[in-house]
Amino acid sequence: MNLEDQLRCALRRPEPPAGFAERVLARAAVQTEAPTRPWWRIPGIRLAWVAACALLVGLAGAGYRQWQGEMAKRKTLLALAAAGGEMRTAQMRVRHILAARTGVPSETDARMGDQ
Repeated sequence: MNLEDQLRCALRRPEPPAGFAERVLARAAVQTEAPTRPWWRIPGIRLAWVAACALLVGLAGAGYRQWQGEMAKRKTLLALAAAGGEMRTAQMRVRHILAARTGVPSETDARMGDQ
């Protein structure tokens, strides 16, 4: 055999086995009848995802509002503590001035004298 005959034998188209066309058509018919859907395309799953996302956003908003309330409470308590200290200082000054004018020692002066 020469090279041309070898190439002709190698490149010759073989005949398909008996019933090949019927098996291919049957398999194609089965596959086209019941297409599979991805799980995210199922309507119930979509609705569940939307509900879960809405719940998550709602909970995050509620948590943020609670955090804002806690921060406002802290700031208010800090402001009240500062105002209380200022008020105590002013009260002591007023008592000291009154004691100086009336000649009656104030409670703080009396306490300091005891020490």
